[in-house]
Amino acid sequence: MVGASGCAAAGTDEPLIVVTTNILGDVVSNVVGDEAEVRVLMQPNADPHSFEISAQDGAMMRQADLIVTNGLGLEEGLQQHVDSARSEDVPLLVAGDVIEPLAYTEGESEGAPDPHFWTDPALVVDVVDELQKRVAAIDGIDPSAIETSTDAYQGELTELDATMAETFAAIPAGQRNLVTNHHVFGYLADRYDFRIIGAVIPGGTTPRLTQCLRSSRPRRSRRRSTGRHDLRGVLPAGPARPGPRRRRGHRRRRRRTLHRITHEPR
Repeated sequence: MVGASGCAAAGTDEPLIVVTTNILGDVVSNVVGDEAEVRVLMQPNADPHSFEISAQDGAMMRQADLIVTNGLGLEEGLQQHVDSARSEDVPLLVAGDVIEPLAYTEGESEGAPDPHFWTDPALVVDVVDELQKRVAAIDGIDPSAIETSTDAYQGELTELDATMAETFAAIPAGQRNLVTNHHVFGYLADRYDFRIIGAVIPGGTTPRLTQCLRSSRPRRSRRRSTGRHDLRGVLPAGPARPGPRRRRGHRRRRRRTLHRITHEPR
């Protein structure tokens, strides 16, 4: 990404909003539209738990009109830059402060807050509510434009929530068992009444075996260490934002996986 100096993007008078992760970058872009320059610090395919930025990007953060971070311990390699910007009174929106976080219940992260709130669309709606207020207050931004884009985006999130609820409701309650590569779907499980029966690697840090899971086909599997739990499919937690070509393939595979989970004969 390109760094910038001053509160506006380089060579323009646009307000500058810096976002730490590309997950939140997508959320912010949907709300902000063309009203401000949105700079996302995390590169495609980076691990949000461990990515770091350049000194130039750190300087840009200290000149931003607003910084949007996930919080809850997600951006571990970025915290010193966030703290530096905060010390210089840069406005900061921490998404984790907007919601009521769940805690990990096992593994090396047991008791710590789970930062993966975005797997629950209803919590993303809460974050968008706060984001709208903060963005609309920035000089040079049209509050009515932000209200319009926010309403449209929240409509999409509400529709997504309803679609996911309807899709998962087709799975009998006793079969809503979930195993993942690591603990990333806690909020999804809480929202849609799944039971998390294990993770390949307990804890909240992204493991390297994501590459293996991403290339595997959905299939029935059984986890025998704590009993026989019939799993209707495998939903791996891949990188936060793959490249454009991979994103199209990922969307097709997710649709096929959801269809197989909910329609495969028993």
